[in-house]
Amino acid sequence: MKNSFETITEFEQQSPPRPTMSITFDGNGDPVECPKCKSRLLHHARVVVRSRIGEDKPGIEVIINEGAVQLRTLTDQGPKDFAGRRDDFRVEFWCEECHQSFALNVAQHKGATLASFEHLGRPKFFDEIYGVELRRSAVSIVEQDGKYLCAWNQRFDGWALPGGMVETDETLEQAQARELREETRLVTLNRELVFEGTFELPSRPDRSSHVHVFRVTTVGTASAGEKDCPIAWLTREELLQRSPFATFYETMFAKLSEAPA
Repeated sequence: MKNSFETITEFEQQSPPRPTMSITFDGNGDPVECPKCKSRLLHHARVVVRSRIGEDKPGIEVIINEGAVQLRTLTDQGPKDFAGRRDDFRVEFWCEECHQSFALNVAQHKGATLASFEHLGRPKFFDEIYGVELRRSAVSIVEQDGKYLCAWNQRFDGWALPGGMVETDETLEQAQARELREETRLVTLNRELVFEGTFELPSRPDRSSHVHVFRVTTVGTASAGEKDCPIAWLTREELLQRSPFATFYETMFAKLSEAPA
């Protein structure tokens, strides 16, 4: 079947604000959200408690990590973030969703209590588990009359559902809307996360990613948004025959067919 191509009036969409590392406590016992991706799948790591009598006095530091306790004396030559402060504590945790680690710091300083998040980067044990860092990607399913909107992927020389990697400090939802708009000029109206899984192309292990697939409703009419990257409406069979990501799509379609209507 011949691919159908359409033109549209381009819609401009302003990206939502990027997440900030602000902290809000409402006292209702709600889970703390990851300051990067807003996931609630957080796991505690190291806990540090420090205290001293005065600014010119030595302090003590207690470190609790994996059931072990370490105690040491602090001086003015100790941690810079402790200089001039009487008491503080620090809870380190890592996020199951974005594979990043953070510290929640609470300190007393000159009559005030200060609270902040500190980004610590990617925990080393993820490298031991996965070997390479799995980047996150967001993919859109736009379906019409039994066909799926696809875009030509120049890098892998084949058809693919619109999508791409999540950029630094970008949420999954922002990445999905941006990639769909860049590749097809469609504006996202609503989305639903319907599948996620790990994809690795044998010839390019450096491109491994954890893929999040959204079923999307849109505004506008699709047209190619990138040079030399046309779009097409393909049936499921055509997509599986012509895509370098066919193995991943087969798993995705199988799971979607099992989902209740």
